[in-house]
Amino acid sequence: MKGSYTEQETQWLLKAYADDSLSWDMIADEFSARFGKKTSGARLRCKMQRLRKSGLEPSAPSQHGNKQTISQDSWVIEVSDGRITDWREAVDKAGVDLAIWQVDRVVVNGWDVTAKVRRGGEDVLATKQNQQIKIWLSRKIKKPLADAAAALIERMKTHAPKHPARRYKKVKDPCLFEFSAFDAHFGKLAWAPETGENYDLEIAERIYSSAVTDLLTKAAPYN
Repeated sequence: MKGSYTEQETQWLLKAYADDSLSWDMIADEFSARFGKKTSGARLRCKMQRLRKSGLEPSAPSQHGNKQTISQDSWVIEVSDGRITDWREAVDKAGVDLAIWQVDRVVVNGWDVTAKVRRGGEDVLATKQNQQIKIWLSRKIKKPLADAAAALIERMKTHAPKHPARRYKKVKDPCLFEFSAFDAHFGKLAWAPETGENYDLEIAERIYSSAVTDLLTKAAPYN
């Protein structure tokens, strides 16, 4: 490819150069397919060197190639660099706190890009698949309410009097203790992004044991 580069082509090249998962040949293939101009990795590398000498530097890519749009109560994550192929990993890498945010919708798109590449001294068509993952999230509790609750808790910290422990008289007459436990759902499996909280056999055992201890403690004064 000869001649000058348009502003759009230059900006795209700077962005592609910042993605360390792409080789120069991959960048050249994508450039040719996107702009309809046949080129090579070596030519684009020389162009990049001239751009850097002129003072233009690539912007650091967002974390793991994510494009993120965050407002007060919504969050949109878009991943299209190919290194992350699962939306759960994208949410984790973006640092989403699932105690605060919930996943509303996920869209995964894939499309083939075909371009001519030089192999074995001749031009051949090479196809690779590009992928895009887009995730929409919303706050479980709207930010104004969450901020109000946080402010209330901070105010409560300024008034936290200590009260003496209440002592109960032991009952001497025999009492029948009936342990009426909740349904612990032993064997249930749940994943927080889908159900709001994690749950498995180990968690069920821990909660059940804690409930038994708590009820026995409360029944202790009754002999």
